[in-house]
Amino acid sequence: MAWWSWMVIGMLLLGAELFIIEADFFLVFLGVAAVLTGLLGVAVPALPEWSQWLALPYWRWCPWCSSASRCIACCGATCRT
Repeated sequence: MAWWSWMVIGMLLLGAELFIIEADFFLVFLGVAAVLTGLLGVAVPALPEWSQWLALPYWRWCPWCSSASRCIACCGATCRT
Protein backbone atom coordinates (compact mmCIF):
# COMPACT_ATOMS: atom_id res chain seq x y z
CA MET A 1 0.00 0.00 0.00
CA ALA A 2 1.10 3.56 -0.49
CA TRP A 3 2.43 5.34 2.58
CA TRP A 4 -0.33 7.94 2.46
CA SER A 5 -3.04 5.26 2.58
CA TRP A 6 -1.61 4.00 5.88
CA MET A 7 -1.70 7.57 7.17
CA VAL A 8 -5.33 8.04 6.10
CA ILE A 9 -6.39 4.74 7.67
CA GLY A 10 -4.56 5.65 10.88
CA MET A 11 -6.17 9.07 11.08
CA LEU A 12 -9.62 7.59 10.41
CA LEU A 13 -9.14 5.04 13.20
CA LEU A 14 -7.91 7.70 15.61
CA GLY A 15 -10.84 9.95 14.71
CA ALA A 16 -13.30 7.09 15.11
CA GLU A 17 -11.94 6.31 18.56
CA LEU A 18 -12.05 9.92 19.69
CA PHE A 19 -15.37 11.05 18.23
CA ILE A 20 -17.58 8.11 17.22
CA ILE A 21 -16.82 4.80 18.93
CA GLU A 22 -15.86 4.12 22.52
CA ALA A 23 -13.65 1.07 22.04
CA ASP A 24 -11.73 1.42 25.30
CA PHE A 25 -8.57 2.77 23.65
CA PHE A 26 -8.27 -0.22 21.26
CA LEU A 27 -8.54 1.80 18.05
CA VAL A 28 -5.93 4.28 19.26
CA PHE A 29 -3.25 1.59 19.26
CA LEU A 30 -4.39 0.38 15.84
CA GLY A 31 -4.47 3.93 14.46
CA VAL A 32 -1.01 4.74 15.79
CA ALA A 33 0.26 1.45 14.32
CA ALA A 34 -1.12 2.42 10.90
CA VAL A 35 0.47 5.89 11.12
CA LEU A 36 3.82 4.37 12.14
CA THR A 37 3.59 1.95 9.21
CA GLY A 38 2.97 4.93 6.93
CA LEU A 39 6.00 6.71 8.36
CA LEU A 40 8.03 3.55 7.78
CA GLY A 41 6.87 3.62 4.16
CA VAL A 42 8.08 7.23 3.85
CA ALA A 43 11.45 6.42 5.43
CA VAL A 44 12.02 3.28 3.32
CA PRO A 45 10.27 3.77 -0.04
CA ALA A 46 11.46 0.42 -1.46
CA LEU A 47 9.83 -1.50 1.39
CA PRO A 48 7.86 -4.49 0.04
CA GLU A 49 4.15 -4.63 0.75
CA TRP A 50 4.39 -7.84 2.76
CA SER A 51 6.76 -6.19 5.22
CA GLN A 52 4.31 -3.33 5.71
CA TRP A 53 1.61 -5.86 6.58
CA LEU A 54 4.01 -7.48 9.06
CA ALA A 55 4.95 -4.12 10.57
CA LEU A 56 1.31 -3.25 11.32
CA PRO A 57 0.69 -5.99 13.93
CA TYR A 58 4.18 -5.43 15.32
CA TRP A 59 3.44 -1.76 16.01
CA ARG A 60 -0.02 -2.71 17.28
CA TRP A 61 1.06 -5.28 19.87
CA CYS A 62 4.43 -3.93 21.04
CA PRO A 63 3.06 -1.20 23.36
CA TRP A 64 0.55 -3.59 24.87
CA CYS A 65 3.10 -6.36 25.47
CA SER A 66 5.68 -4.02 26.92
CA SER A 67 3.22 -2.37 29.28
CA ALA A 68 1.80 -5.73 30.34
CA SER A 69 5.24 -7.12 31.14
CA ARG A 70 6.12 -4.00 33.11
CA CYS A 71 2.84 -4.23 34.95
CA ILE A 72 3.28 -7.91 35.78
CA ALA A 73 6.85 -7.32 36.94
CA CYS A 74 5.68 -4.48 39.16
CA CYS A 75 2.43 -5.80 40.58
CA GLY A 76 2.46 -9.55 40.05
CA ALA A 77 0.13 -11.64 37.92
CA THR A 78 -3.04 -10.02 39.30
CA CYS A 79 -2.45 -6.72 37.49
CA ARG A 80 -5.04 -5.50 35.00
CA THR A 81 -3.81 -3.89 31.79
